[in-house]
Amino acid sequence: MGQFWTPIQAKSGSLLHADSQTSGFYEDETRTLRESKLQIEWTKRRLVRSGNGLAVTVQDISERKRAEEMLHLQTVELQEEVAERQMAQESLQEKAIQLEEEIEKRRHAQEELEKLNDELEQRVKQRTIEVTEKNAELEKFNKIFVGRELRMVALKERIKELEMKSEVKGD
Repeated sequence: MGQFWTPIQAKSGSLLHADSQTSGFYEDETRTLRESKLQIEWTKRRLVRSGNGLAVTVQDISERKRAEEMLHLQTVELQEEVAERQMAQESLQEKAIQLEEEIEKRRHAQEELEKLNDELEQRVKQRTIEVTEKNAELEKFNKIFVGRELRMVALKERIKELEMKSEVKGD
């Protein structure tokens, strides 16, 4: 208990002289090293001038200070977690933007592919029509040539017949 009164007594003269001149009141919180769990760690001292006398109160605020310290540590942890989550959110937002850009690129590529496929289908249809027309024309010429060949064969046979008849008559 002497540890707590010694700082007050040592400072009390200067404190009363400096602070009591203007307000007549002094208050502070002090931390002391504990040698055992039974000793007070934090104290709140209050000095109040009362007429010619001095009123001094000492209050154990160790539990409150521990709670404040825990609260401070939890606040720091929460701030760190919030910062981490904000960074993660920013990263996710960047990735979302990248994905949207990639989706847009793929959509444009898909549209371009569909356009090229449509053009290719049109070209295939046009070429099919052209090939069909050429085949019809070739078939027509083929019929003409085959018909001509058949007539030539028939004419050659007729010529042979006539030649044979004329040889038979001429003999």
